[in-house]
Amino acid sequence: MKNKQQRAKTRAHRYFDLVWHNDVLGSSKDPRTRAYAWLARKLGLKRSECHISLMDIDSCNTVAEICKEKLVRSAITID
Repeated sequence: MKNKQQRAKTRAHRYFDLVWHNDVLGSSKDPRTRAYAWLARKLGLKRSECHISLMDIDSCNTVAEICKEKLVRSAITID
């Protein structure tokens, strides 16, 4: 179970990091902070509760899909 959870967290971070590294939310001042605030809103969480390290497998999979969709809409290449 732990390996599955770690893989899910790694996948979620992979896509989330692409969102903020590519500044797809348009906040070059602090794109990481803005990305976490955006993700918290999408998940219905408080910003202080929005940490991938605290999420279960299903939540991590949701994060990955939300971020993947945002990247595709922003024409960012993902593999």
